[in-house]
Amino acid sequence: ASTIWQSFATNTAAAGSALDATLFDVITTAGAASVSIIAIFNAVGRIAWGKISDSLGNRINTLIIMFVICAGAMLFLNRLTTYPLFIIGTGLIGFCFGGFLALYPAIIADFFGTKNVGANYGILFTGYGVAGIFGPWLQAKLVEKAATLNILKEGAVTAAFDVINYRTAFIVSGVMCVAALFLIKFAKAPAPKFAND
Repeated sequence: ASTIWQSFATNTAAAGSALDATLFDVITTAGAASVSIIAIFNAVGRIAWGKISDSLGNRINTLIIMFVICAGAMLFLNRLTTYPLFIIGTGLIGFCFGGFLALYPAIIADFFGTKNVGANYGILFTGYGVAGIFGPWLQAKLVEKAATLNILKEGAVTAAFDVINYRTAFIVSGVMCVAALFLIKFAKAPAPKFAND
């Protein structure tokens, strides 16, 4: 999130080849703050989505709402280039992400019972681990360098910063949320093999 914000904020300066070090410090500080703000949204989402799910009485419908929100946020994130809009977009993603982590253990218990919920959730959660490896690799393949800015302090170049275009990565993530939305609509608890399951 921090580097995405830095690229958003410096993109307007990309036409030139230099950026004042003081302004860059302000941009990087705002980027670092965004990470903390997203973490707060994530924590609140764990509680709020559990409550929303209980109120709706249907965890699958709750997931559908979450996937719609995430898809919208991801597909429009490249346009949310002011800091308040960026925080809203990434905050919504963090808010839903916290909810996913809260709802999936309950869904596993709903679908397969509580007897082996730990092992079953562990199997499901391996998908998260695979995504943790595959996602950053894919993102690195999808982004492209838009420009390199020199960071100037007292008239001298002190560092260089690459402005990255994340648009394709955001679109792929949004499309994957839409795919998950349709897949979850067909999710059903398996029929028990034995009467006492």
